[in-house]
Amino acid sequence: MLGHSNGLSQASVSRTTTAVTKSLCKLAEQKISFPVAQEQITANKRAFSAIAGFPNVIGAVDCTHVPIKSPSNNEEAYVNRKGVHTINVQAVCDANMRIIDLVAKWPGSTHDSFVWRNSGLHQLFEYGHVPDGWLLGMLNILFSGLSRFLRPGGPAVLGWVREGLPPPTVRVWNFFL
Repeated sequence: MLGHSNGLSQASVSRTTTAVTKSLCKLAEQKISFPVAQEQITANKRAFSAIAGFPNVIGAVDCTHVPIKSPSNNEEAYVNRKGVHTINVQAVCDANMRIIDLVAKWPGSTHDSFVWRNSGLHQLFEYGHVPDGWLLGMLNILFSGLSRFLRPGGPAVLGWVREGLPPPTVRVWNFFL
């Protein structure tokens, strides 16, 4: 559509799309990074707290399915629960909606909890490299290999469930979310 409406051939559009994608991937390595320095973590916590009073939130995490053409190899693995060929992409953003972590390598049939458990970010939380912080996140990954999450809408906090620690008091503004 894009090429046709602008008088470009399919080959030109494909070459340009490939070049732009490669450039974006190179930039991603420089621009997408989860904060590990204490100053960055503190700044993220302050920014989330300013939005809705969530304490200690470092980022917000969710998965989404990005449609793809049917692959020739292992095609059935890419069919998600809605019958569409996709890649399951996990993204974490900061309070300014900048992506600070991205995992885009799992076929559409992969459950969100598996994507989370196999991410480098999960390892950071699991092994204590982010000792005091939360991710605002998805309920469907909370009950499988849990790290620290806040979940808006239900019980205010489902955190360190494995450890049995009591959740902090949190104001949840459902209308804001």
